[in-house]
Amino acid sequence: MKTPIPGSGVKRAFTLIELLVVIAIIAILAAMLLPGLAKAKYTAQRTACVNNIRQMYLGQIQYADDFKGHFAFHNDPSPDYQKSPTTTPRSIVDVMRGSYVKNTQVTICPILAQNFGLIARGGYNDGVYFASTTINYNGYGGWDGNNQNVETGYMWFANYRDQDGNPVTYLNPTGTPGTNAGLVEPAWPTLAADCTSQRAFMTHRISRTPGSVYWDLGHMGGFDQDQSGSGDVWSTSVDQPVGYADGSTIVRTRKLFLPRASAGASDDSVFYY
Repeated sequence: MKTPIPGSGVKRAFTLIELLVVIAIIAILAAMLLPGLAKAKYTAQRTACVNNIRQMYLGQIQYADDFKGHFAFHNDPSPDYQKSPTTTPRSIVDVMRGSYVKNTQVTICPILAQNFGLIARGGYNDGVYFASTTINYNGYGGWDGNNQNVETGYMWFANYRDQDGNPVTYLNPTGTPGTNAGLVEPAWPTLAADCTSQRAFMTHRISRTPGSVYWDLGHMGGFDQDQSGSGDVWSTSVDQPVGYADGSTIVRTRKLFLPRASAGASDDSVFYY
């Protein structure tokens, strides 16, 4: 720093080197602080997602309490649909919106909304409805829109069958039915009486269908992924919250994702969580 001559009235000024040192220090501090801030933001968003699952769980349990232990009709193309032409006008959305699910914002995961809810891919935006309850895109959208199909990225397992009424096939850790390669995933609940801590109730959609789109809607997932490899290879999701039928929720990291059920419009669609 240049030292002014006493009584000259000249103000003290930084040299170029001193300014560069200050800038470098600020850059170092920013590099140290920003990852921590990003991690804190992600943690807060993940907590909000877990709370969403809790609220949607309570809504379903309250509905079942009012209807002699029965959950809403859910014969949809995939568990992450809460409304489709098959289930209208008695779909989950039709019978629960405004009553058992009063705040429809709980159907929007903040991480999904941020990652790809408003991002166009290949000239179309097939995930825009993950960021809003009202947007309608090609007949798909959120709970508050006038949409033929409501698909949120959250898979609702209770009372699920596909649109033809076919049941779910539950898998062992190798992705095949039967106990020859380990315990088979416990069945999703059909009635409120089935709700135990072993039965999965809700999670984000991570699935693969050979010859079709691989859905990767876990936290920080890649949406439609490459059609190769097993679940722990093609999925880029960092983690995935899984709500259980007793009301508890865990957050499972990618290395623990396993093929656990096969269901939906394509009989060979396999769901990971």
